[in-house]
Amino acid sequence: MFVYPLKSALQPTRPRIGDVCQTARWWWVLVAVLVGASTVSAQFFTDTFESYSNNAWPTANWSAQFNAASAPSTNLVVTDPAGGDHALKLTNANNWSAFAFRQVTLPSTFRFEADVYEPSSNGGIGYQVIDLWSGLGTGSLQRMVSFRNETIYVLGDPTGTYASAVSGNFSFDAWHHVTIDYVRGSSATVSFSVDGTFLGQWSTTGYGGAWDTSYTYLGLGQAQINAYSGYFDNVSVSSIPEPSTFAGLFGLMVLGFAVYRKRQKPV
Repeated sequence: MFVYPLKSALQPTRPRIGDVCQTARWWWVLVAVLVGASTVSAQFFTDTFESYSNNAWPTANWSAQFNAASAPSTNLVVTDPAGGDHALKLTNANNWSAFAFRQVTLPSTFRFEADVYEPSSNGGIGYQVIDLWSGLGTGSLQRMVSFRNETIYVLGDPTGTYASAVSGNFSFDAWHHVTIDYVRGSSATVSFSVDGTFLGQWSTTGYGGAWDTSYTYLGLGQAQINAYSGYFDNVSVSSIPEPSTFAGLFGLMVLGFAVYRKRQKPV
């Protein structure tokens, strides 16, 4: 008589090496998809200023305007004031702002990011600005944001009509990462964050109007009189990640977990 070998119902079944490897592969693929998709966005351009020589203007991609053009010895790529890698230094003088312009085709919805550094040596007078222009230093402009005396002025200039001041999020002698999300809907809205902290959302209504796609130049500037300087680094324009992307990722995680549990369930 043939006797089947007995196995205790309580004895755990050892997983097969193939199943373990397949499960591990599944989870590594899932992690890779999550990490990759969470950062996917159409990149219109990015510039870290690392590809340019120190003590020279970044001619390949940026146009020097106003005092940046007339005083090249004080407007150039330098080792950043915090001792890191390259950064763009802009210095104004004699009532002339110093500007760096870069041409870019902007969609109606986009994300702008940059690192900004305001030296305490500016005395709270000189300030940095980030603009959209319809021409190369000519035509109409929209001031996205300005930084002066440890205060952020969204949608305008410290001395202008439309600016809304947000204090307490920008300090002297330190790099700060600025994120601006522009979304055009029935009325355009702009969201601002500094160093990952959400500052708020504003409508362009009452702030000089919407930014239409005729603004084809990005302008980084150092404003106000006298020889005040400001620094910019890690500048980029990209699309805003779609919320539906993250919903899909969550669904993928649930599916992955269900498959994993099914593999662990004894038959």
